[in-house]
Amino acid sequence: MFQMKWVWKNLEGCRKRYVFALCSTVLISMMALVNSVLTAQIMDTVFTPVQQGGSVTPALWSRLVFLVSLLIGFTLFRTSFHYLSIITYETCSQKLLFKLRRELYANMQAQDSSFFSKNRTGDLMTRLTGDLDMVRHTVCWISYNAVESTCLFLFSMTYLFSVNAALTLLLLAVAPVILACSFLFSRTVYPLYASLREKLSRMNSVAQENIAGNKTVRAFVREAYENEKFENCNEEYRQANLKANFHWLKFFPYIEGCAQLMGLLSVLFGGLFIIQGKMTAGDLAAFSLMSWGLSEPMRALGTYLNDFQRFLTSAA
Repeated sequence: MFQMKWVWKNLEGCRKRYVFALCSTVLISMMALVNSVLTAQIMDTVFTPVQQGGSVTPALWSRLVFLVSLLIGFTLFRTSFHYLSIITYETCSQKLLFKLRRELYANMQAQDSSFFSKNRTGDLMTRLTGDLDMVRHTVCWISYNAVESTCLFLFSMTYLFSVNAALTLLLLAVAPVILACSFLFSRTVYPLYASLREKLSRMNSVAQENIAGNKTVRAFVREAYENEKFENCNEEYRQANLKANFHWLKFFPYIEGCAQLMGLLSVLFGGLFIIQGKMTAGDLAAFSLMSWGLSEPMRALGTYLNDFQRFLTSAA
């Protein structure tokens, strides 16, 4: 993965802050479990005794107020910490983008005329705009979501196994289907993005040539020909975009359907386990809150692989 090594090399000066952001993402993912634990405690120690015929005592009221206050306070703390982490990601990515653009522009200024004869203007413009934006997107969004999803999935799976291993295994039964669809999509989409980038580069080149040679085109009355030429390039780029998007739509229904199935299985079998006395209402509440910790990373896996393949194409 020379692209990732290249990005890490150019993050010099921001590496400590970026590592801090990655570590904070791990901690934030771990903190997501606390809300489920507190909710389960409220259900089991406050609401369940009342539903079983107990009276509402001052001790129950005090416990409810304490747990709800703790839940609200921890949520605010986690949200603030999450905000700080996102700001750090964005700061590092913008500094990386500024550094790369400045270095690439300086490098282009030092080239002789033969360099511009060998490289199309459209390729150079694509490198300085779309490709660099994709690198920034990878640093501030793809890497963050990849770390968050991985940690969230592992922490959620560990916690749910400690609550009820049988129900957790039922939820994970659909995971192989999501993984298979996501990796199959990842393996087949790279050529489509390579073609899409080539079409964008060609369209930029045609636009630049028309602007630079505007007087010549008008002198030879070739406006109609050049307009048709640009429209053809534009249509090829549009068709390449549609092809890549429709390719994703072939896999999306299966990934999304399996991810939604996890929530359905959680409610269905969780209710059966409560009837059989194998779970408490608090355990089911924890499962309902944390089942997204399994389904969301699996649902988003295809999106991350999709964007990562675009990054590999741009950084190649």
